[in-house]
Amino acid sequence: MNTVENQELVDYRLPLFLSYPIKRCFIACSPLLEEIDISSYFAWVAHVTVDGETGREARECNYD
Repeated sequence: MNTVENQELVDYRLPLFLSYPIKRCFIACSPLLEEIDISSYFAWVAHVTVDGETGREARECNYD
């Protein structure tokens, strides 16, 4: 599993993650801090989990 919070981390982490010899890839977008585009990785990803921030100062997560 790999965690990404914003597009900068998607562009940096996912190519590295997908270069590993992993049979089933899982991505956790948590906490999702901004709109991201992971559509180019769908062919390699088995599951995506999305979650917002937690705690008293948590910002609202827009799941759209």
